[in-house]
Amino acid sequence: MTDTTNNFDPAPRLQQIAATIRERGAYTFDAPATAAYYIDCAIKEIERLHRDYSCVCNEMRRMMNERDEARRMYCEEAFCHRFNERGGEGTITDPRQIAHSMGWDCFKEDTNE
Repeated sequence: MTDTTNNFDPAPRLQQIAATIRERGAYTFDAPATAAYYIDCAIKEIERLHRDYSCVCNEMRRMMNERDEARRMYCEEAFCHRFNERGGEGTITDPRQIAHSMGWDCFKEDTNE
C-alpha cells in the first residue's frame, strides 16, 4: 500500500476540524468522512515520524559509538606518547585518566571488567 501522506501537513486541517467540533458539537459536523480522512492521515504521519525518529536514534547511537572509539584510540595513543616521553613515569598511569581529564566517558562500557 502506498503512503499518500509524504508531504501532507495535517495539523492545520485537524485544528480546523477540532475548532468546528468544539463550536458546533460533534453531531453537527458537516463532513464526518472528511474528518475521518484527516485523522487517518494524521495517524500515518505520526507513524512515519515515529519510524524516522527511531532511525535517527539508531544513527545517533552508531555515531556516538564511533566517536567513543576514536576518543579511546586518542587516549591510548596519548598515554603511550606520555609514557614513552617520561620513561614510564608520571601522574597519568592509564588511558582512562586522559579521557577523564578531557571530560570524556568513552571507556564507560569497560567499567564492568
